[in-house]
Amino acid sequence: MKKRIYISGAITGNENYKEEFAEAEKTIRAAGDIPINPAKLCDVMPESEWKAYMAVCIAILAEGKIDVVYFLKSWRVSLGSRIEHNLAENLNKQITFA
Repeated sequence: MKKRIYISGAITGNENYKEEFAEAEKTIRAAGDIPINPAKLCDVMPESEWKAYMAVCIAILAEGKIDVVYFLKSWRVSLGSRIEHNLAENLNKQITFA
């Protein structure tokens, strides 16, 4: 059964975030799972503020269909990723790290 894997990592202040998230997405897809890449929100919500992105990301995680949360190496320097980590723990999601 394919797992839905949400990718979490630093976006704000990270010039390479698109590449890092895309690489994780490719790795997850190659393993036969379904990547959920929140970095793509920047393309569909280009003028939004950080809190709007976080509201969407929290809703995705809380909705219940995410099986695993995959944290990129940059996650600890990101307030958003630390919030997602806390939420994932509280929702008893499986957590993995790059």
